[in-house]
Amino acid sequence: MSKNTEKISCRCLILCGSEDKINMKSVYSFHDHIKDSTLKIIPESAHEVNTDNQRELSSVIAEFWRNAL
Repeated sequence: MSKNTEKISCRCLILCGSEDKINMKSVYSFHDHIKDSTLKIIPESAHEVNTDNQRELSSVIAEFWRNAL
């Protein structure tokens, strides 16, 4: 993990598909190193969350923005 990751100061939404085993470790590491991050694991999806589970992705993004305002 880059030292610069800890310098991120804005709210971040970190996403990963529940079946994306290759990137799962990385997303948890990003979440641990970015102070104001939200981690969401999208069920029934792999690496291409936007095609695998569009409805859940849309819901998670909408919720993130609602809470940000």
